[in-house]
Amino acid sequence: MHLHQPLEELGIYEAIIASSDDAIVSKTLEGIITSWNPAAISLFGYTAQEAIGQSVLLIIPEELHAEEKEILKTLRQGKRIEHFETVRQRKDGTRVEVSLSISPVKDRNGTIIGATKIARDISERRQAERARLHLAALVESADTPIIGKTSEGIITSWNRAAQHLYGYSAQEVVGQPITLIFPVDRQDEFITIMERIRQGERVELYETVRQCKDGTRVSVSVVVSPIYDHGGLLIGASDIAHDITERKRVEAQEQILAQLSQVLASTLDYQETLTAVAHLAVPRLADWCIIELVNAAGHLELAEFASIDPEQVRWVRTLRERFPVDPDAPRGELRCCAADTQNSTPRSPMSCW
Repeated sequence: MHLHQPLEELGIYEAIIASSDDAIVSKTLEGIITSWNPAAISLFGYTAQEAIGQSVLLIIPEELHAEEKEILKTLRQGKRIEHFETVRQRKDGTRVEVSLSISPVKDRNGTIIGATKIARDISERRQAERARLHLAALVESADTPIIGKTSEGIITSWNRAAQHLYGYSAQEVVGQPITLIFPVDRQDEFITIMERIRQGERVELYETVRQCKDGTRVSVSVVVSPIYDHGGLLIGASDIAHDITERKRVEAQEQILAQLSQVLASTLDYQETLTAVAHLAVPRLADWCIIELVNAAGHLELAEFASIDPEQVRWVRTLRERFPVDPDAPRGELRCCAADTQNSTPRSPMSCW
């Protein structure tokens, strides 16, 4: 800004300064206040009569006085200072966070004779930023997996607990669809959940299964909540998951024990009992179950075999017929045999390991 502008132009400048929502203060190169607009009165609490002629240190906390020296040094070099965030002090002693834009003021000859300072109150913005950072820190340090996603299902946040549960790092999943952790047979769940979220619903304690990076599945109880912006517009959802694998395992065991009790109480036929036991164990506890009994001759005899693969049942029965177990062997036998894919029969013990 240059002094000695035409009166009409100066009048326009004065009107702009007077009506500005930002505090606008001018000062000499010695830091003496020369002008003070209405917004400065509102922001700092001093009237123009109280401020003009005083050092600008009037509104600078004592521990930040050195800051003003650096500002004046920069201005003497003809440089502008843009969006410098700092703290200033009001008349009542309270402090306010401000963003300063400072420009040198030159006379008609281009000599720097002072500066204008525009101060914007950023206290609310900074407070909101601190609240967001605090919330982000809480989410990141939580023991519970918490995932943020857009309304289209794109992952936007992924805390350490989510990494621990699912195996993916935040770098691997942020920007990817949430269905990355949905098993193939549960992909439609996303559509159902998001339809409820768009209706403003909160999905409470939804028990399901998710898939980890290594392909294993984990039982989880999920709470999905809508996320809105300040205008009330839906912008996404948060997923909070609890690993219930151990609980589900215990429940399954208790259910099987209850069913076994019913089986044992329902018949005295041992073969029926063994068959029921084997088929209760598969697939809830294992992929296959083999039961062998010692017969009257003292040899092990295959009593029952159940498997998730029907072909494996036939292979095992054929294997036992061709290569019976030796009860006098110094140790038990473990046979994992490769099948002949053409004949669908087990190979000899030499092919087993």
